[in-house]
Amino acid sequence: MKASKRRLLALTMLSAMAFSCVRAGPSSEDIAATVNAVSTSVQQTLVAQTPPAISTVLLPTNTPLPPSPTAPLPATPTQFSPPSPTLPADLSRLNGPLIHALHLSNPPRIDGNLGEWTLYASLDQVVYRPENWSGPEDQNGVFAVGWDSQNLYLAVQLLDDRHVQTQHGELLYTGDSLELLLDADLRGDFNDARLSADDFQLGLSPGSLIAEPAEAYLWFPASRQGTPAGVQVAAQQYPTTEGFWLEAAIPWSLFGVAPAPGNRYGFALSSSDNDTPSTAEQQSMVSTVSTRRLTNPTTWGTLVLDN
Repeated sequence: MKASKRRLLALTMLSAMAFSCVRAGPSSEDIAATVNAVSTSVQQTLVAQTPPAISTVLLPTNTPLPPSPTAPLPATPTQFSPPSPTLPADLSRLNGPLIHALHLSNPPRIDGNLGEWTLYASLDQVVYRPENWSGPEDQNGVFAVGWDSQNLYLAVQLLDDRHVQTQHGELLYTGDSLELLLDADLRGDFNDARLSADDFQLGLSPGSLIAEPAEAYLWFPASRQGTPAGVQVAAQQYPTTEGFWLEAAIPWSLFGVAPAPGNRYGFALSSSDNDTPSTAEQQSMVSTVSTRRLTNPTTWGTLVLDN
């Protein structure tokens, strides 16, 4: 009897456990809802990734259809080449007077004494900070250019109401000094408004006119920047008033050209002025041409070598 009771009790406990497991799990309705939800999610993903049929694709209204060609396109498109600019017959830039370099049979002595020169060209066009230029008595000059087979020569008489030059080398332009711009290949880049390797910017300083000597410095071409070999410069104080005389002999080899009568070059000669002894500053500049812009050779003037 006791054994039969124990078997009955065991069967009762097993039935209760089975009923408990069924209630804890999802009902058949819950299982169906989960399956439908997964199925719906998969279907929505596939719809989003599947491109619509071609017949349903519409072009935006602001994108017109290309017209149908009425004739076959040529095999090679026609190329347009703008005409080359023509050069003036005399190869001169009309930015100022034509500067003549006199052919010298005997080279001048480079000592700063201009007694052997006849000065004929003017240095009086204000091209930088005109508000600091008070008139011809502040800064202006006359000059001459000569040449032979070895050198280009400069002789400059500069009137200046106060001489200030305390700087050297690369900074000499911040004191009283001269600047020569020369385009050594005028025919080759007559219409080129950019600096190139045949364009030169050479500085000439008279020094202090007391103890420090005159000097030269080449700024451009940048690859050759520094003190140029072979350039001779000498200066003296102007004998009768403020200012200075300056002479220079510049080897043609610096410019890489072989001189000959009739040769023409881009050219501008300018003078920087500083009237304040306590500063190093380029306060104004006068030039041979009013159009002078350092970085645009087409704004320079023209130098011709006379017979």
